[in-house]
Amino acid sequence: MEIRKIIYIILCFFLYNCESELTSPKFEVYLCSVSNIEMELLNSSSLNITWSYPDETDQGCDESAQNFVINYLQSPTVLEGHPQTFVETPAVVPIVNQSSNNYSYALPINEINTNYYITIQTQYGGEYSKVTSNSESVFLFGDNYGLPIVSPSNCSPPNTTHDDDCQGFTINHNNLNIVDYSNLFLMEKITNSSGDVRLSSIALNQDNINGEITRDIYLDYLELCIAGNTYNDLYNCSELNAEQGALRPNVEYNVEYYYSQTIDGVSVDGLSSSQYNFIFERNELLIDSQPISNNELRVYVESNSELQYYHTLFIWDKLSENQIGSLVQEVDISTNKLNKVFDGFIHVDISGLNSGEYYVGLKGNETLYVTPDGLAKSLNVLTIPGFRLIDRASSTDYYLSTYELTNSDLVSGPSGWQSQSLAMPAEVNRADCEDYINGLNSQFSQYSFRMPSISEWEYAAHTNIYTGQTTIYPWGDIMYSDGANYYNSDYPLLYNNTNGPSPVGYFFNFPSPFGIYDMSGNLMEWVQGEGQAAVAKGGNYLSFDIDDLKVINTQSNLDANINNGMGCRILMEPN
Repeated sequence: MEIRKIIYIILCFFLYNCESELTSPKFEVYLCSVSNIEMELLNSSSLNITWSYPDETDQGCDESAQNFVINYLQSPTVLEGHPQTFVETPAVVPIVNQSSNNYSYALPINEINTNYYITIQTQYGGEYSKVTSNSESVFLFGDNYGLPIVSPSNCSPPNTTHDDDCQGFTINHNNLNIVDYSNLFLMEKITNSSGDVRLSSIALNQDNINGEITRDIYLDYLELCIAGNTYNDLYNCSELNAEQGALRPNVEYNVEYYYSQTIDGVSVDGLSSSQYNFIFERNELLIDSQPISNNELRVYVESNSELQYYHTLFIWDKLSENQIGSLVQEVDISTNKLNKVFDGFIHVDISGLNSGEYYVGLKGNETLYVTPDGLAKSLNVLTIPGFRLIDRASSTDYYLSTYELTNSDLVSGPSGWQSQSLAMPAEVNRADCEDYINGLNSQFSQYSFRMPSISEWEYAAHTNIYTGQTTIYPWGDIMYSDGANYYNSDYPLLYNNTNGPSPVGYFFNFPSPFGIYDMSGNLMEWVQGEGQAAVAKGGNYLSFDIDDLKVINTQSNLDANINNGMGCRILMEPN
């Protein structure tokens, strides 16, 4: 009995005096860390992170973690140490394959050109692995994304649709470190001082990413603003707004290159390369003009290195200040640049244009030059008929009557001056010639009239200003029997077998280089000798010896009162 009581008391002691809840022993959870963190830019929207797990140097750790927790921080500057505070919502990567040792994750990034600080921990419940130097890493974006490597280069030979002006650049991609090239572009950004921008894109792929890309930037504004070869609006085209992407002469531009990639409809631009300056220089060209006759004028275009860029001269009506009208003249000057060059200018002769204000321009394949500041040019013809321009280099230009004084002009007097072709010439003595000239001076106040000097007459008779050569006769070095009216020429046979004057301009195929007729033969012309000496040039229909018709021969000591075979050639100068 006593034994039973003792056992009962012992059982009660254990039943009522022991703790009612039993707990497992507490053990510290030691999760394995990660190691070998590496990062590379997958594309502009993703940062590819790889790591190893477990860290083989982390001895005695528990490999039963459930997740990897990726904490990250973006910083535009390089931090002195690894941060302790990260974004509020880390990236969580479940561990689905415990047998694997290598893992990766594409971290979405919403900002490039910044640095990413990464810490990866393993997680089991509320427990996390310790942070070691092996589980921390930093991605310096600027070093890894890379900039285009740009260097100026020579352009490839321009084709016939471009002028020679070109700025070349060579770009390689050795600094570009991304894996995914899809929708990747090299962007070319050209700006001017006004902030106008022209963007161009070059698609990059596996074929061209490992080589160099050459960009040739041409002076192309004319190409951009003209369609269908319609040139009526060329003047306004020269004022084309750079916002339309046109590169114009004498404007300084900056060019830079950068990468841009579009992922899921979002375009992200990288950092830009260094800026490079370039300019397509076009010096101003001097354009001038003066009348040739009463229906023709000459445009002078400075012949310098700039002229190589132009091949067509344009003239537009002027409606009002800076308002252009219709295109009235279009002249190909390609041959003028070769065979119409004199005294530093090319000559472009324009006919059928009335005197007035015009806009003048030059066009090349890609270049347009319009008179600076929109100024119109005064293009004028003579207000008096019957005279042609004699162009000289170092002396003042003058005009010479196209034909010898005619009978009809002599009869009608200076007020009725017409100087028409095929009218009969007037045979006059020296005084008659001088009297008529004095009458012209009274009639036309804007011009001065006189006899030509010997040298002025000879210059107009046989000088080719474009070749620099002089000839024996006005048309060349050979006398043709059908080229002038002299004693033994063909003309008397055509004129009743009688020697006499022929109509002015009858020998229309034999003018002087300046377009002056009958300077050899027909009538001998009074010229101004020294003092009051009666001097004449050119021979006449009575000349038996054709040497009299040579330009350099002068008949001196003549009787000033004779008029048989003597004519009057008139020199004119604008006042």
